[in-house]
Amino acid sequence: MIYFMGQKGWDGTKAEWTYQAIELTGETVKEMSMDSRFALCNLASDTGAKNAIIPPDEVTQNYLKGKAKSTPQFFKSDPDAEYFDRITFDVSSLEPQVACPHSPDNVKPLSKVLGTKVNVATIASCSNGRLEDLHLAAQVLNGRRVHPDVRMVVSPAPRRFTHKPWRTGRSALC
Repeated sequence: MIYFMGQKGWDGTKAEWTYQAIELTGETVKEMSMDSRFALCNLASDTGAKNAIIPPDEVTQNYLKGKAKSTPQFFKSDPDAEYFDRITFDVSSLEPQVACPHSPDNVKPLSKVLGTKVNVATIASCSNGRLEDLHLAAQVLNGRRVHPDVRMVVSPAPRRFTHKPWRTGRSALC
């Protein structure tokens, strides 16, 4: 979604879809975990969109097992639905993207910012911070220390938004 913002603007100024719905589909989306899908849809609000949806599939159904208080109803777009715009990205060779100061659409590939001095590093955001995100960050940070000149901010999502109860104790993020 950060790449998308870099291409289309963070407030819809480069595309005329401000306050519209975005439907996200494709092989990459189908392979995403629910946590990643939540983050992707949440970040869509930063593009100026009203919301983002991912068509429900087996991943959605498995996630809802034991969580839904009633039998969920699933809705998908009609096969012949008309869209205001269709945007396709080939993400098969997309390198990690970095949102740089001072605008969410000032996006650069990681290779373009390597060596840049970092003052604050944030793990999570208002869109992420799920347990899956923290586990991945812990794998990257395991056995490493944050540079003394860098402020590391870790912001987990509220407990009800994580798959497993938050556990206290030793962590690679500390």
